[in-house]
Amino acid sequence: MMDDFQIDARRWRFLDNPARYIERETGGLQVEPLARQFKTAKEILSRLVGGRGVLLADDVGLGKTTVGALVAWVVACQDKRVRIYAPNEVLRRRWAEELERHVPLLEQLGASYDRIKQGDVGKLNAGRIQIATHHA
Repeated sequence: MMDDFQIDARRWRFLDNPARYIERETGGLQVEPLARQFKTAKEILSRLVGGRGVLLADDVGLGKTTVGALVAWVVACQDKRVRIYAPNEVLRRRWAEELERHVPLLEQLGASYDRIKQGDVGKLNAGRIQIATHHA
């Protein structure tokens, strides 16, 4: 149930200033994030805290994975669990790459490579992001 989902809004203040985040980018991000992606991530986090769900859908190539990665990092860095199901191995690897690209930029928040777990859909510890396929 989402009633007990609480995260500190101060921890996602970086979403208010996408230009600064992009400025700090050191070449790790393949595609430069857009301001609208940060706005969407903030809206999703606000909805989650408010106990509402969200469905993120758009055309191919418009940044849904980036938005999802930003949200996942904010949640995981507050010792919550995040599980991402990808439909196949190609997209599982794509999610892993996207999450890894943000680690250097979000280290202050607590992002680290060891928070990302791939494959096994077993127990998921607090503060971790698990990426699996429906076949794992």
